[in-house]
Amino acid sequence: MSRRSIMRLTRLVAWAGLMGGICSNVYAQLDRPAIAVRPTGEADVVAPGECGSVNYLWATPGSSWGDVDIAEAYGASPAIAVRSDGEADIALQANNELMYFWATPGSAWHSATIAGAGSTFSPPAMVVRPTGEADIVAQGPNNSLRYYHATPGSSWRSSTIAGAGTTFSAPAIALRPTGQLTCVGELCYPVDEAEIVVEGPNNSLRYYHATPGSSWTSTTIAGPGTTFSAPAIAARSTDPAGELDVVAEGRDNSLMYYWAASSGSSWGAFEIADAGSTFSAPAIAVRSTDPVGEADIVAAGPDNSLMYYHATPGSAWGASAIIGPNAAAATGAPSIVVRSTDPEGEADIVATYDGEVYYFHATPGSAWGEAVLTVVGCPQ
Repeated sequence: MSRRSIMRLTRLVAWAGLMGGICSNVYAQLDRPAIAVRPTGEADVVAPGECGSVNYLWATPGSSWGDVDIAEAYGASPAIAVRSDGEADIALQANNELMYFWATPGSAWHSATIAGAGSTFSPPAMVVRPTGEADIVAQGPNNSLRYYHATPGSSWRSSTIAGAGTTFSAPAIALRPTGQLTCVGELCYPVDEAEIVVEGPNNSLRYYHATPGSSWTSTTIAGPGTTFSAPAIAARSTDPAGELDVVAEGRDNSLMYYWAASSGSSWGAFEIADAGSTFSAPAIAVRSTDPVGEADIVAAGPDNSLMYYHATPGSAWGASAIIGPNAAAATGAPSIVVRSTDPEGEADIVATYDGEVYYFHATPGSAWGEAVLTVVGCPQ
């Protein structure tokens, strides 16, 4: 048995002595952690922890990780965004409610219920606009697609983007600059279009987009029988600026990539990895640092491996394993962000693996470093 496995088993045995039979399963659901990186270089992670807790963890490069429990919420799959003023915003679904947490560095966490029991049936996705408005999307009742938004200090507003029978996964959201400005007094902000993708009826891939105050437009990116996971989306800020990049698990556990020059243009499609390659929802980030425009994708691969794919526009996709095959382990859906601050260009990835939340990091061409952040699940 490896040292890592012994450490993990020791923690679980200790928990068993402390908790007795309070928890019903050895490990909780392998939920997806989320990550954001501040302009200061601090990485902020929110992840499922031990026995139903939700952990917030933070560290600057080279320092140890701090952590605090912010909630007790079984089955929670969180989303995180960090505001320009340093406030961390977290949204999560627990017990079919939509919860929101926020705190500035060094202050206590605050919480609010955005939508009550019976409102939310998937992990949420969240972005924060330059105006400070937080936008959250999630699967609602009867497989609908729900949208929530609020500026700091105001109440949450909600609407239905797509009605019953339209939404069959967690959605993903990104913001795409339109080049327009909106002004409030002497302050002017860019007008960003919200771009949303989700698995639709009969394993299709659906796309919705709107600017603030306008109605939602929808289209089908890929038809029935094409999409078998929650998709991920990135809006490019570099060449080709404005391009939308979408990834999802395709038929027969393949990895599919879709792109469009803008919200109104046609979609291209390409199979990055063929059948038997992909066993989770993938995640995507597009670099604004060298190599500029490179798309970085990560997903669970065969035999509980963790696979990494990358390509610049027009080049072939490179592929490598961050974690090799391990039939005895289990790998959950990962999240990825690419740093624009020191160490510039580093890809930071978080994923559940073998009952723990792992953090992986590497700059282009270097080996992957790793750290265990927290234990997932609850011993008997």
